This record gives sequence, C-alpha cells and structure tokens, in this order.
Amino acid sequence: MTERTYRLSPPDRTGWFLGLGGPQVLTLGSALVLGAILVSFGVPLALVGPMVAAAGVGSLVRAGGRPLIEWLPSAWRWWRRRRHDEAWLAPVVAINAEPPSTPALPPPLDGQVVTSADVGVFPGMAVVVDEAAGTCAASLRVSGRQFALVERGEQDALLALWGDALAAFCRERSPVAEVRWSEWAAPAGMEEQHAYLAEHGIDDVADPAVASYRELLRNAAPVATRHEVLLTVVVASARLTLTSRHHGDRTAAAIETLVEELRQLRRRLESAGLVISAPLSVPELCRALRVRLDPAVITPVALVVIFFFVALSLTALYADIVNPIGDVLQQQ
Repeated sequence: MTERTYRLSPPDRTGWFLGLGGPQVLTLGSALVLGAILVSFGVPLALVGPMVAAAGVGSLVRAGGRPLIEWLPSAWRWWRRRRHDEAWLAPVVAINAEPPSTPALPPPLDGQVVTSADVGVFPGMAVVVDEAAGTCAASLRVSGRQFALVERGEQDALLALWGDALAAFCRERSPVAEVRWSEWAAPAGMEEQHAYLAEHGIDDVADPAVASYRELLRNAAPVATRHEVLLTVVVASARLTLTSRHHGDRTAAAIETLVEELRQLRRRLESAGLVISAPLSVPELCRALRVRLDPAVITPVALVVIFFFVALSLTALYADIVNPIGDVLQQQ
C-alpha cells in the first residue's frame, strides 16, 4: 500500500494588479509618478533613476516568500528595540565552555522555574514559579459536551454553574491572582477512528457499510480538528499569611494554597458537568508548551514522553521487585 499524497492548490496571488499586492503597487506606482514629475522639472535622470530602481527592487524582489518592502516594518521595529536595548538575543556558548544547566531565557520568561510539587492530592504536579512576580501557577485540562447542541434552558443552567465555579475566586483577600484559559486547535486526522473500526468493525472491505464508513472518514480527515483547553490558576505569595509550619518559605505556602484551590476548582467544575483532568505533570506541561509553539513536533514529542514514562515505570519496577529479590538471595 503506497503512502497517500495530497496536492494543494497554489496560494492566491491575484493581488491588485498583475499579481502585485497593495504595498507593491503603491510603492512602485508612487516611485514612477514621482520620478516623472522630477524629470519634468529638470532633475537629472542620473538622480531619478536610482530612486525608481530601488522602488522596483523593493517591490519585485522577494525574500522569504515576501517582497522586500513588506520586511521594512519588522526591520524598523527590530532596529528601534535594539536602539533602546529592548531586543533580546540568545547568548552564544563557546565551543570549549560547559553549557549552563539552565539556558538563557528572554525577559518575559527570565526568573520562571518549572518544578514538580509532591504536595497534597496531586503528586507530581507541575508548578511554574515566577520568582520576580512572586507567583505560582498550575494548569489542568477542561473538556465538556457540545454546548451549542443542547437546549436553551440547559445552556442557561450550564452557564450559571460555570459562573458559580469561577465566582468563588472573587472573594475578599483571595490568594488567587489570575485565572487564565488557553484553547488550542490543530489537525487531528482519523487515526483513532480507523483504529476503532479495525478493533470493533467488520473485517470485510467489500461490505457496503464498511466501505461507506471508510469513505466518510476519508472525506472528514482534512477538516478534523483536535481541541484542547487548559485552565491555569495563579496564586500570589504576597497575599498569603504564613504559619509556623512554612518556616518563612512563601513559595512552599503558595504551592500548598495552589493545590487546595485546584482541588476545590475541580470539584466545582465537575458539578458543572465538565470533565477535569488532574493538574499537568512536568512532561505534560512541557509538551503542551512545545506543541503550541510548533504543532509539527507532535509525533517526536509523543515518543519522548512515552519513553520518559516507560523509563519511570522500569525504574519503579526495579525498585519494587528486583531489589527485594536480590536482598533475599543475598540473605540465603
């Protein structure tokens, strides 16, 4: 069976005139009109020609799939940020130097640390500690039914329940500083449906129902989309009252409070009819961030995550079974 290929139509390059976009037409047209006016007033052609030629090069020559003039706004912003020391460039590590344990991060991420918290009911929960802002954050996945397909009265009831779940954060001296949500969508394919058909369906390619269902999957594959919603709760350590058991450690107190807030939020959202996962672990959080930045790495990242969990399982198996057996054999 040969691999299926797809042929996509070329992008629309109709533009305003002869395939040229608006900025190209305006730049080239303005240069020609201005050049004609200058020549009519007696300006030497040796001065007008380079101006028109530069406009033509900027409008017609493409770099990186875009005309040169469309790069001017980005180049201007970069130059302005460099002039005011606002641009950030990753430092280059010398060949013979030992690479740092923590890579250099841009200013928005500098001072943030991802740690695994084994506190409370969520062991292994990933917590993002922002040392500069004094906050701790954790995320969990949220999913629900097809809201648009239920009756109007049920929609109103669900909205009221969701409002009640979030209203608990709007209280006096609440330690929760922010509640964020992030929705991500990407092409999903039909691998899960094909696997389900192979496991539960009729193994007869000539069966009309099977052929019809496979055709339906082929037609739906290009538009199938996977959605994922992450809900993030941020706790500010400055709003907490430390007790003797915290020993002055505001980060530990913030993580403990964050775990309790997530536990109560899960209970409220489950009462509202939503499906809530446990807080993301460190590998899951890193995968979510990486995939959102570049969805093309879904398969490699999945393999790395699977290898990570298999390694953890083998380590636990060795500690629980192999070591005790070895101790018994040594005693004998």
